[in-house]
Amino acid sequence: MRTLVGWDSESEADLLQLYLTIGGNEARTCTNANELLAVAAQDRWDIVLLSQTFPTTEDSFAAFTQLTQLLPDVPVVLACRMSEMMALPKFLTHGLRSYIIRDERGDFIFLILSSLESTVEAVKAERTRKLADR
Repeated sequence: MRTLVGWDSESEADLLQLYLTIGGNEARTCTNANELLAVAAQDRWDIVLLSQTFPTTEDSFAAFTQLTQLLPDVPVVLACRMSEMMALPKFLTHGLRSYIIRDERGDFIFLILSSLESTVEAVKAERTRKLADR
């Protein structure tokens, strides 16, 4: 699986890079929106993981909007803290596929790969179902 990551914390970004490249998976972590969008346009990705504070919710939403235009068939998973949940519906109503909760201790990182893999599989199953319906 090839994962593109837009993340707001460099220390967490380094740890995510380690976890997301387990088992032959590939990941590219970007810590600013310009880099993220440039990398998104250059290559093929299976999924995008985006921090809701990249560096602010408004900036993250702008990046999310551009990503959905650049990569229309690629699911985006948003990572948000409990204190940021109020802004989540804005993303959901504009095509967000899934989200994960960022806990303060950082334990979410241990589950991130399986969460992303599940999202990719769900999107594939949905596409297969739609194709069968046609």
